[in-house]
Amino acid sequence: MGLGDAIIEQTVPTQVGTATNWASVSGGEYHTLAVKADGTLWAWGNNGAGQLGTGNTTDQTAPVQVGTATNWASVSAGGNHTLAIKTDGTLWAWGRNDGGQLGIGNTTNQNAPVQVSAGVVSTVSVVSSQTTAVAVCAPDCGVSTNMQWGN
Repeated sequence: MGLGDAIIEQTVPTQVGTATNWASVSGGEYHTLAVKADGTLWAWGNNGAGQLGTGNTTDQTAPVQVGTATNWASVSAGGNHTLAIKTDGTLWAWGRNDGGQLGIGNTTNQNAPVQVSAGVVSTVSVVSSQTTAVAVCAPDCGVSTNMQWGN
């Protein structure tokens, strides 16, 4: 849950940490990611497939920063994978990839953010489910305006 202990369930809303500058949050199957107002990306929960993006597969019981970038705009946590958009419109993915849900041209899990395609820019929104991802691209992206991949 991100509370720094092994408590799995909370029956009432409970604040995670003491930070008050969260801009957005997304929950996956057993992991959570959030973007702070300063553009940093934070993750916590299960990490068996690298879905936290921390460069390893170690579970985290409290929020940890994903890399050092300060230009994350939004994030979408899927079943055991994550997709995120940076402020420059680039799309990034990491975690489980057995169904190609990362959209990187293979089925290898990734434990750190990998850019989906150097040609996919101006991504305006992304949604991920258990093994599928859908992105909406601005008209100038040069690929299409609606992309879907995965299983």
